Amino acid sequence: MEIKPNSIKLKCPACASELVLKNKSYICENKHLYDVAKHGYINLLLANKKNTKTPGDNQEMIRSRSAFLNKGYYQSLSDAVNKSISLINENNQAKKILDIGCAEGYYVNQLKQSFCVNSKHLLSGIDISKYAIQVAAKRKMDANLVVANIYDLPFFDQEFDIVYSIFAPIDIDEINRVLCDNGTLIIVGPGEVEW
Repeated sequence: MEIKPNSIKLKCPACASELVLKNKSYICENKHLYDVAKHGYINLLLANKKNTKTPGDNQEMIRSRSAFLNKGYYQSLSDAVNKSISLINENNQAKKILDIGCAEGYYVNQLKQSFCVNSKHLLSGIDISKYAIQVAAKRKMDANLVVANIYDLPFFDQEFDIVYSIFAPIDIDEINRVLCDNGTLIIVGPGEVEW
């Protein structure tokens, strides 16, 4: 599933110009090229921006989390987030929604399947773990999935109506940058949020 053209604009991580889909690759005006993976996600995490060879959660962590979440232990949490998004969007207008630190895509998938999302909505997920995004892409949930750093989001200013983060780190400045003026941020975490 490629990023839907004319929907979510991607920013080149090398030069910050817009990426355009050509065949099965994204290319910018400066000829930086990023291939779409066979499962439909795009990797925009540059090698010189990685602190380790494979940043983020490893395969075993992703498998374990996925197995745990798929048993429904966090279904009530997912339902609460989905209900919040539904209440925010009570007029059911098309919305661009971003999951920051989406991991293996459980919450994006639950949102896609919930009553509050229709085909007009554009769902996106971002995570620094390539393994996580690979699993998310295999869910075939018609979402734009990107491997990138949440501290340097590959999106342009005011791109999203709703941004949410569930047990993931956040960069409030980056979120404010990509969130529309009247947009909504939903944060789920184990303790108090410091601004």
